[in-house]
Amino acid sequence: MNLSSNNTFIFSGTRIACILFELMTLNCKLTSLAKLLLFVLVVSISPRVEAKVHVPAIIGDNMVLQQDMKVRLWGEATPGERITIKFNSTTANAVADSQGHWQTMIGPYKPGGPYELTISGEDTLVFKNVLVGEVWVCSGQSNMEWPLVNAKGGKEAVAQANYPEIHLFTVERKTAPTPQTDLTGHWVVTTPDQVAQFSAVGYFFGRELYQKLKLPIGLIHTSWGGTPAEAWTSHEALAAVPELQPILDRYQ
Repeated sequence: MNLSSNNTFIFSGTRIACILFELMTLNCKLTSLAKLLLFVLVVSISPRVEAKVHVPAIIGDNMVLQQDMKVRLWGEATPGERITIKFNSTTANAVADSQGHWQTMIGPYKPGGPYELTISGEDTLVFKNVLVGEVWVCSGQSNMEWPLVNAKGGKEAVAQANYPEIHLFTVERKTAPTPQTDLTGHWVVTTPDQVAQFSAVGYFFGRELYQKLKLPIGLIHTSWGGTPAEAWTSHEALAAVPELQPILDRYQ
């Protein structure tokens, strides 16, 4: 059995389990001790599935937390698992419920950073370069979507975009019929390579805030040009207006 290969390791464990089953069912002349040893061997080499502490993508390296107010952190873990959050010399705790969901509040904090955020349970997540400052959501349609590199003066703005305390998060587009618990995206630091396709309106707004306030800025870009109003409206809200029933009929 090649222990250096995970695939071989699992395959060999499966083979031994099958051999054990065949020996038992064929009533081979094995002593009780031999059967016990085979059983222990199978159990000891079987791959173990370990629960992992999970957080949504919005919680990660380079994230920015809103200043001067409590901030919610949440995620998933093994039901009943105790979660410990450490940030900026403070500690908070949570316990995963019967569905494996947990949440807690931290803060409030004054602007600053960078800090490390540690979330520990059966395993540990460590997020680096976390700042505290002003966090804004940049949402809308084509006007908000328009990328910086295509805006008037955009190419010059891209070339000059070197702001270690302005962090950006772009939400990847995805349609879904129901509210989602996670999204795809990650926080990045503002550099010419990262900012070119970011919202021009969002970036210019965030840059002006930074220049005036002199504190960290987090910008979350979640726009989608050309989308109909009903795509941003809940099913319940549409159903409450009889005149909008044709819209619901199209989606069903």
